[in-house]
Amino acid sequence: MILSFVAVLMTLPLAAQNGGLSESGKFKPRFSVGFDFTPEWCLSQKGSIDDSDPGNRFYPTFGVNFQAQLSRRDGVEVGVYYRGISQQLRERHDFVWRNRSVSARLLYRFYSRIFDVSAGFNADFNISSQKQSGGGAIIAYDDGRNLYGFVLRFSKDIPLYRGLILQPEIHVNPCIGDDGSGHDKITYRGTFLGCGVGLKYRF
Repeated sequence: MILSFVAVLMTLPLAAQNGGLSESGKFKPRFSVGFDFTPEWCLSQKGSIDDSDPGNRFYPTFGVNFQAQLSRRDGVEVGVYYRGISQQLRERHDFVWRNRSVSARLLYRFYSRIFDVSAGFNADFNISSQKQSGGGAIIAYDDGRNLYGFVLRFSKDIPLYRGLILQPEIHVNPCIGDDGSGHDKITYRGTFLGCGVGLKYRF
């Protein structure tokens, strides 16, 4: 699926790249803000992200980002994203684990004619992890774990109208974190694979 997505990006008209930047003349830095919806699949073992997670699972991730293109080829990207999951389980009675985290990212962005490549780091901060009964009552809390990782992102700018830009993207995000043993041992926790679309406005 990811390879097919990359192939689609590569076949988009080259003339749409970067809003028609000219290869001659002095470049003027460009700035943009946007919203991304990037559904993710997390590849991990049961309990690797926190004590309650069920292992391989889906995350409906979304967030906002700020991009600064400083030259024809170079730029930076900052993003804040929400990752949350509600997992229905059964243990004598039905209950739901609700885990939520905020992911902060700082990336270097390389602009090209085919697609743009961003690479950098992220930190996931757990903001809520609780166990609820079928009726909604809170049964217990669980200390979720913070995660730290590397992000590699491929995207394509498709101008729509004036400064409005559509941005399909795919990304991979392997993470490390505390193994939960209480000995502050840092280990590999899992890899997030995302494929989504964003909408941004370039000033």
